[in-house]
Amino acid sequence: MPHVFEGLATVTVMARYAGKPQAELTTFECPVRLETAGTDRTRVELARYLEGPKEANVLRVILPEGRMVQGPIVDGYNAPLGGWLLIDVEPGDLEFAPAAAEPGSQTDNPEQELAALDLPQAVQSTTLKLLQQIALAHTADDLFRASDRAEGIVLGLETVEALDAVRIGALYEVFDSAAGARRQEHEQ
Repeated sequence: MPHVFEGLATVTVMARYAGKPQAELTTFECPVRLETAGTDRTRVELARYLEGPKEANVLRVILPEGRMVQGPIVDGYNAPLGGWLLIDVEPGDLEFAPAAAEPGSQTDNPEQELAALDLPQAVQSTTLKLLQQIALAHTADDLFRASDRAEGIVLGLETVEALDAVRIGALYEVFDSAAGARRQEHEQ
C-alpha cells in the first residue's frame, strides 16, 4: 500500500445515525500513518488507543498542511498500544484541500476558508452574510455591531454544539480576520 502521510494529525471519531444526535470526539496531535488501500479506501494506522463515542461509524483525519480524508469506518482494530481503521473514501480524497487559517493569520479569501470547513448550508449562508456586513461596515460602530453579531452567532453554535470545536474555532478566526482587515482599512 502506498504510504501517504506519517505524523501528527487531527482525528475526529464520529457516531452518525439517522434519527439520533451526532456524537464526536476530536484528538489533536494524534500520531497516525495513512496509506491508500485501493482507489476508494484509506487505512489509518494508530500509534495509540483512539478515544471516541460508542458505536462510532465515521472517521475524519485532517493533516497539518490541509489535506483531509473522511469516511465511514468499514473495519479496524483499536487497542491500548495502537491499531488501525479502514475507511471508505471518495477517489482523490487525499488531494490537497484548502486549510483553515492558522491562528493569528489573515486571509484574502474567507470563502475559501469556509469551503474547507464543510459547514452545513444554513450556517455557511449566514456566515457569508455576516462577513458581508463586516466588509460593508462604514463606521467603527458599524464594524463593532457586525463583529458582535458574528461572534454571537458562533457562540450560539458552540453553545448548542451544532459544530465540532475545530470548526467553531475556525469560524471565530474567520470573523476576527475579517474584522481586523476592515479595521485596518478604516485606519488608512
